[in-house]
Amino acid sequence: MTPSTPSAPGQAATLLCVRQAQPVGALVDRYITRALLRRAAVHAAQRGHKMAIFANDLIGIDINQHGVYERDELALLFAFLQPLAATFAAGVALDVGANIGNHSLFFARRFAAVHAFEPHPDTFALLRFNTQWDPRIHARRVGLGSEAGRFELFEHATNLGGSSLRNASAQGDRKVSIDIERLDDLALDGRGPDFMKIDVEGFETEVLKGGLNAIARGQPLIVLEQHLAEFRDGQPEAVRLLAGLGYRFAWHAAPPLPRTWLGRRWADLRDLWRGQTHRIVTASEVQARHHSMLVAVPPRFQAALGLRPEA
Repeated sequence: MTPSTPSAPGQAATLLCVRQAQPVGALVDRYITRALLRRAAVHAAQRGHKMAIFANDLIGIDINQHGVYERDELALLFAFLQPLAATFAAGVALDVGANIGNHSLFFARRFAAVHAFEPHPDTFALLRFNTQWDPRIHARRVGLGSEAGRFELFEHATNLGGSSLRNASAQGDRKVSIDIERLDDLALDGRGPDFMKIDVEGFETEVLKGGLNAIARGQPLIVLEQHLAEFRDGQPEAVRLLAGLGYRFAWHAAPPLPRTWLGRRWADLRDLWRGQTHRIVTASEVQARHHSMLVAVPPRFQAALGLRPEA
């Protein structure tokens, strides 16, 4: 292209002219960007402080969209736990597998103190940044397990929260050295926990084994993740360990997902019209499926949450 010559003093001369296609995807991207910017202002005002995330990471993407990762799940959980609100307000919570602090920040509004455990050095850097605004949160660069020592963590490339001590990820095999301690060996300002969240990608049983004395003594309510694979031999070991301490279990009864594409689209339309019904349920055995938030209720809280003693 030949640069044009200005026809009058002060008139701009074209140095490059390129025609670009405008696919539908580009228009959609612009709309999404504008929508996220509008939401960002709302989320920032609600949070009241800065929050750092990893770009292109599952949890970060969800925080950009909704302000809080697992927002609806946390709201449902604490609606169920409302009868314990006064106890929790004066109590201590442990966030085991705290990631970048999403759940710790949520818990800090409901507990007197939160101890957040995150062993991954990069993730811990964001956890410390995100929780510096709240003096109730104590960030610890360490994981919990059945044995104290130094271990190798397999890092998940697009979901650091999915990094595992047990399995190399198909999307990333970088190994990171981390420190592990036992809950039974920790001093938590002389106060036992009233609540624990454990999300450590299949390592939940090891966390429990390293803290059985503290758990038996303090009887915290425990929320933990359990994968479907852990039910292959019946009830998972973590469930059996806690049941042996008198714990009962409750979980979110998710609406069934239709098997066909047409059925799922019909369900989407029905949900838009009528909304979804969510229930917290219990049974003599935990349902064999993936549980992102399986609630283990100790004897001291069972009556308050409507869990009658088993016959």
